[in-house]
Amino acid sequence: MFDHYPFAMPALPYRSLAPAVSDETLAAQIARLQADTNALNGLLEPMKTHHQYPLITLCNARRPDLRKLAQTVYCQRFFLEGMAQSPKRLPRGRLAEAIRQSYGSFDNWKSTLLKCQTNTWRWLAWDGRRLRIVWGTIPTMPIVALAPGCGEEWLQTISWPTADARFFSYNYLPSNKSR
Repeated sequence: MFDHYPFAMPALPYRSLAPAVSDETLAAQIARLQADTNALNGLLEPMKTHHQYPLITLCNARRPDLRKLAQTVYCQRFFLEGMAQSPKRLPRGRLAEAIRQSYGSFDNWKSTLLKCQTNTWRWLAWDGRRLRIVWGTIPTMPIVALAPGCGEEWLQTISWPTADARFFSYNYLPSNKSR
């Protein structure tokens, strides 16, 4: 999903998420990702044997400082790449139906997500059978991420077409075709 060392900043498809998220708040999120990406590259520079690994692989590194920094960069990139400047307010199609099947309604999902711990990453993830809200650890099949401290204003910026594409890709993995 993400490139190899040296890691670069993603090309975000927006310059602003206003009015839902202030330009200052977005700039702080992007600056944090830039600082963490630079720190990860600095940590990896002398570790030549790790240059070949994609970011998701480094998220499982044995070395704790490398693992934590790689996870932080992965989460931030996934989060920011899943936003849109003028998003559709509600999911549609397959993902909308899966949210209804798993949570009863979009509003129930949103309420459940916002009630979860806010000091850690929160995810909407697919477990192979249904959607689940996961917090803390990076799920195997993530669809939407919500960063620590981010609330309802960020939910207004989710790129539902991006989320639906992620969901669709998990449902058509070779191991899922027989289901």
